[in-house]
Amino acid sequence: MEGMVDLAMQLSGEPVLGNWTIHVILDGRRTTQTFEIDEYVLPKFDVLITPPSYIFALDETVEFSVCGLYTYGQPVRGSIAVNASLGRTGIPQAFSVEDTGDDGCHTFDFPRRHLGRVNSIQSRYLILDVEFTEIVTGIARTETHGSTEITKIPLTLDTVGRNGFKPGLPYRFQILAKLPNSRPASFVSLTVTALKSKGMGHFSFEETYTTDQDGRVNAEFRAPFDPYITELKLEVTYRHPYSHIPPVRSSKYIDAWYSPSGSFLVIRPLTSVYPVDENLDVEVEFTIPESDADTILEFSYIDLNAFI
Repeated sequence: MEGMVDLAMQLSGEPVLGNWTIHVILDGRRTTQTFEIDEYVLPKFDVLITPPSYIFALDETVEFSVCGLYTYGQPVRGSIAVNASLGRTGIPQAFSVEDTGDDGCHTFDFPRRHLGRVNSIQSRYLILDVEFTEIVTGIARTETHGSTEITKIPLTLDTVGRNGFKPGLPYRFQILAKLPNSRPASFVSLTVTALKSKGMGHFSFEETYTTDQDGRVNAEFRAPFDPYITELKLEVTYRHPYSHIPPVRSSKYIDAWYSPSGSFLVIRPLTSVYPVDENLDVEVEFTIPESDADTILEFSYIDLNAFI
């Protein structure tokens, strides 16, 4: 006979403290289970672990800090013992400090290579098991952190731009580079290429850019003025100096726009704010079929003012 039953018993307001035993008799067979009832005491202090936001596989050192903090906000003076490992399968590295001092904190650092070679990393998270012992009372508390990722990807790339290009005119786009912790990847070198991906004919573009302090690049290239090229592949590549790290790429396919007249027009980007009562120069770029090269062109514009 198989089965399961859930039972419960309400304890009194002041139960007898100590070990209690549950006795179960079924078909003449007896089994027991012991559990403890004790007063619950709120933790006297907390253990705070401040790990790195991420660890790149080629980082030379790993740094983290541990602090003890009383529940009323003051630091705990104590000793700290730490086991750091790569997942639960790695060999733990032991660290300790006998006395944190009055500030209740200590910063640890150790060589990243102690976690294993780059090509042998399997688990992707750093595990920190911490025991903090208050010096005055000898009371110890433990805390574990296990969400710091160890990654071989140095950054991520995002290419932002229109899904189409106007033949013969500049195609403008923006590149966003971010570190694994989502902060800007500043002053890194990126290679941008654009190649024909559909149609007949040939087109290629390649240029190297460097991100600004916000991890951005504003880039452009002149699209081919060839009606037989119907699609381009735009690709951004970051190559780490260490050859074992795979390149990071972001790609985007852009289609050629169609115009019945074979003509296209674009206004160069303007800044968002201009002084009042000053002339504004607007640069217009356009293409027309070769057969209309001698045609006199007239441009009309409408100035729409927005007042707040």
